[in-house]
Amino acid sequence: MRGFRPGFCGLAVLMLAAGACTAAETDAAALSGNTTMSDASSSAAQDAGPLGPDTVSGFWALQASDRPDERGCRIALQKTGQGGVYGVYLEGCESTALARVAGWRVLDDAVVLLDAGGEPVLRFRRAGADLLEASSGGVTYRLEPAAMM
Repeated sequence: MRGFRPGFCGLAVLMLAAGACTAAETDAAALSGNTTMSDASSSAAQDAGPLGPDTVSGFWALQASDRPDERGCRIALQKTGQGGVYGVYLEGCESTALARVAGWRVLDDAVVLLDAGGEPVLRFRRAGADLLEASSGGVTYRLEPAAMM
């Protein structure tokens, strides 16, 4: 298994498409008359749902407890894939635990990052609104939404 790595232009298109879907869903809700739900309650309801491609795809920044000052690693979890394994795009992750990640999947309500052989590298569980955490070897890894560069 090899992760899909679209390059910067492909990543920009991916993120714009994700934003377009969000905007279209918001417009559809407004047209249907469902205006009682605020953006905050909409976000909270979405966070309460199960983890999956629709809830976690996007651009994330990695933080590690053993390197609190480093914030260069970013990962795009893509919705495209085969057989329940989705593509990733890595940026600045060469010296992190994510360096060998080639794909991801949802397993037992966890986002499992996989290497090229399909073996788990890290298992992230929801730790709050827009926060995923994993632990390995005494180090806690956090994924938080990242702004596109």
